[in-house]
Amino acid sequence: MKASEFIFEDETQNLIKLDKLSRNEKVQAWIDDMYSKYPVWPLNSNQRAMVWGKGEDQQFGIFELRPSMSRPNAAEVYWFQSYPHRQGVGTRAMKELQSQAQQAGIGLTLYPWDKGTVSQSKLTKFYKKSGFKPTAKGSKNLSWEPT
Repeated sequence: MKASEFIFEDETQNLIKLDKLSRNEKVQAWIDDMYSKYPVWPLNSNQRAMVWGKGEDQQFGIFELRPSMSRPNAAEVYWFQSYPHRQGVGTRAMKELQSQAQQAGIGLTLYPWDKGTVSQSKLTKFYKKSGFKPTAKGSKNLSWEPT
């Protein structure tokens, strides 16, 4: 039995059909569209790269998206990285992701990674400047809603 086939009855005996799969299908369609727009990052076939510049002057915003398990109608930014650092590349790439998500009416969620060269606190500060908010008081999980 598929999850979309579950049917529950409420107190008035009216049938309520779960609609979570259609929301995930919308998010997955958006992710597929995003993946079709950007080339595969050569080091990981699940990641895509936004590329600016040519030759020796290239800049990269690398991302990986998945349907969010914590928020309906949202995609999780599973991986996000930029090269070179401290030149505004990450900000430009995140703004592009948010712009595309806003056009599709899709929210974004993420968890700032704590094992990289950039500290988790600096990543959290960056994401908050980009409009992400904690999902709960004191939580490190962040979300962004298109408004």
